[in-house]
Amino acid sequence: MDLLKSEMEEQPRLLARVPDLNAETLENIVRTMKLRGIDSVCFVGRGSSRSACVYGEYLFNICAKLPASCFSMSPVSIYESEVVFPPRTMVIGISQSGKAEDVVQVLDCALRHGAMAVAVTNTPNSPITRVLTDLQEREAERGPSEKPARRDFFVLDCGVGEENGLAATKTLTAAMLLLAALCAKVSSGGELLAQIDRLPEKIEDILDDVPEALEEIAPRWRFLRRVLVLGRGMNYAAALDGAHKLRVNCGLHADGCAISDFSHGAIAELSPDMLAIVLASSGPILRDAEWVLKPLTEAGVETLVLTDSEDMEEEDIRKEEGCRLPAHTVRIPDCGGDLLSPILFEVALQCVMLEMAKIRGIDPDSSAKIKKVTVTK
Repeated sequence: MDLLKSEMEEQPRLLARVPDLNAETLENIVRTMKLRGIDSVCFVGRGSSRSACVYGEYLFNICAKLPASCFSMSPVSIYESEVVFPPRTMVIGISQSGKAEDVVQVLDCALRHGAMAVAVTNTPNSPITRVLTDLQEREAERGPSEKPARRDFFVLDCGVGEENGLAATKTLTAAMLLLAALCAKVSSGGELLAQIDRLPEKIEDILDDVPEALEEIAPRWRFLRRVLVLGRGMNYAAALDGAHKLRVNCGLHADGCAISDFSHGAIAELSPDMLAIVLASSGPILRDAEWVLKPLTEAGVETLVLTDSEDMEEEDIRKEEGCRLPAHTVRIPDCGGDLLSPILFEVALQCVMLEMAKIRGIDPDSSAKIKKVTVTK
């Protein structure tokens, strides 16, 4: 548990240097995107990296106004399909260990067909960083063959040092930060870059304040078995990863759900023996977060609201939604907009995971079934 806590506490200091560490590479990526006329972005990753991919999808759709999506890797890695990635597509593969074989295979496929490729990793000189070199060596061995007119491959370095805890904490937030920095430069978003500069201070505030707020609440969670983490829009990614961490590190049956999908299935599973965590970020999805409190309350579900909004007041919810404010509300800093809030909500959910593990007497740094590095083919 001490290992997890120490790596969480490293985040403000380490994330502060990530943009500068990658400044030249970020500029080269943006320059190459413009030169190639990149008009779509594709993300690939597993586990926590998949959550970063979902975050990137929303970022590039909203901020860069580019069609972006998460790509299913099995068609390439299992079915051996030669998916033809167009030359004006940029494929971004995320693997904190750099050893995710299916991510490597998709990047290799993209480069073979002439698409632009970017690797995001915390591990220099790992398989994901050698995709282009390995491809060129294989082609040299086979002899002359037709190749794309150009191949562009870049590596973004999370640069946060070795992560030994079972949970992806500093590596995940660093990957998310890199995606935000890239998107800000693609869209010439000066305000977003300024918000990125202020982000480490906000993370430090969360690590100082949220654990204390949770200490009074956590004893109620000792015998929990089920957790539902609800978010929407930008914070759907945080909801997915929060549930992932509660499963892996706390042994809970936990699901991450988009509030927009709540009425399509999750509402049928509500029961008084579960905890719902609602990510109520300020901005366009706040009203949805407020709306979902009513069915949760009616079903007798204990609810923890994590919010960066000062507008989420008990009186307003009672008046407009006809329900009481849940018993537990924890506020986190407002980062000045919705685009970076998933990183702050991710850190807040790390704190929830740590408190949950403590009260349940679980060591979140060890598991008989889960390995730190999972190689998926």
